[in-house]
Amino acid sequence: MTEQQLPAPAILDAQGDVLDPESLPTDGVTVQIPPYAAMAVGDVISLSWGGTAVTHTVPDNADEGQPIAIQVPADLIAPAGNGDAIQIHYKVERSAGDSMTSEAVDLALAPQE
Repeated sequence: MTEQQLPAPAILDAQGDVLDPESLPTDGVTVQIPPYAAMAVGDVISLSWGGTAVTHTVPDNADEGQPIAIQVPADLIAPAGNGDAIQIHYKVERSAGDSMTSEAVDLALAPQE
């Protein structure tokens, strides 16, 4: 089993490295996973949002070479770090047994009043 490093995820609703949970859509925040080599249907992507896992399986209609969007539900966002910075990263588990882990992104969550 080999481990490769993947690029960091992008938090589409953040302003730089800050996210204001009060200004987000009701369905949560979108995290974009950059395309990776040999992306395959059935790959399991486990996104860590401040220590809470959000799991996504690459669907049949995924386009190789295109990013994958993962929705983090609104109820997971604020509890992860009210006013604190959280780390966001992901791991891909391949059906062939390989695993790949991404670089982490530090994201500050604006304090809630």
